[in-house]
Amino acid sequence: MTIANLIDKEIIDGVKQGNYKLLDGFYRDNKQTYLSWAYKYFKISNEESEDIYHDAFEALVRQIILGKLDNLQYTLKSYFFGITKYLILTKFRKKKVSNLENKKLELQMALNGLQTTTPDFDEEDKRLKVIVECIKSLSSGCQSILNLFYNEDKSMKEIAVLLNYKNDDVVKAQKMRCAADLRLCVKSNFNY
Repeated sequence: MTIANLIDKEIIDGVKQGNYKLLDGFYRDNKQTYLSWAYKYFKISNEESEDIYHDAFEALVRQIILGKLDNLQYTLKSYFFGITKYLILTKFRKKKVSNLENKKLELQMALNGLQTTTPDFDEEDKRLKVIVECIKSLSSGCQSILNLFYNEDKSMKEIAVLLNYKNDDVVKAQKMRCAADLRLCVKSNFNY
């Protein structure tokens, strides 16, 4: 086992025991690399990149807590970048980027030695009903923010204007609270 894998195992085991501080360094250490990578290969705005980074990080934590990374075959960083790639490509699909362009991007990434596999999210699809019910249980304000951001691809600034918030930072903070409430509801409705 390599040193990187030992460190990754310590992080995974620590998070499963509730020590989330172990992820602080991981979050900071990979952010700039990710932002540069996302811009270079996908030409997405810094704001979109940061939102995707945060969502991917939340997904990573969720995967660790669920025990999905107990036998991780890649480095934690590779797995994490796989999540970010999945989220970016999903966003591109929503924006109807052609399949040919996606294949070209994957080829470029492969040629540059980046991890091109995406994590298995089939189990997430099975939980769609619970997620929909949890979304319905959120306040109308949270539903509006999440809908505008995820379904209508509105920026934080656009949402602030549409929903009469003071500024985009207030919207970001509210979106994080809404997403946390949604995660809590989803987690409490699953039998683990």
